[in-house]
Amino acid sequence: MHPCVYYPNLIDYLRIVSLVISIFTSKKYKLFTIFLFASSDMMDMVDGLLARYLNQTSFLGSVLDMSVDRTSSTIITLQIMRYVTQDWHSSFLSLLVLIDMISHWLRYSYGCRYNIHHKELKSSSRLLDFYYSNKTFLTFECVSYQMFLISFYAWISESELVKMGHFLMWICFPFALLKTWISVIQAFDAIKGIGEKEHK
Repeated sequence: MHPCVYYPNLIDYLRIVSLVISIFTSKKYKLFTIFLFASSDMMDMVDGLLARYLNQTSFLGSVLDMSVDRTSSTIITLQIMRYVTQDWHSSFLSLLVLIDMISHWLRYSYGCRYNIHHKELKSSSRLLDFYYSNKTFLTFECVSYQMFLISFYAWISESELVKMGHFLMWICFPFALLKTWISVIQAFDAIKGIGEKEHK
């Protein structure tokens, strides 16, 4: 079977479609948009498991997964920014996107430079190593971060789930901050690692 049509990669294509649709529904069909965001994140949890179960892991799948993950967070953040009225909200959200994008692509490039999967790289940070070695912690942090963004959208857009969104947003907020801090660590770790490779 061609990697382009591996089942996990088909799931990533479906995630892209759901994100494209969400761009056009976020103003008028807020509950449906929340469903699209949540569905995309749930599919993200399935594609990796399916790839390993069917032995359909591929470099294409790795690139697709990373690309869609980063795009998903960015799209949700952009939809939130349609509704923000305070400058600090915009600045905070922009900073989240900046850190998320830079840190993950640096980490991914670091792995490619050493021909090692980015989740298997060793670092000088015990927190970063624990994050990538403990799948339960990694999954919890990723889900918390995405739930923070989705619940933020549910609250600020005054959707049908505004009260639940406000509650979940504050529950997930500290864990989202922790994931952001881990991203900062991995950005510096990747810069150091890539630099050392270039220096040799």
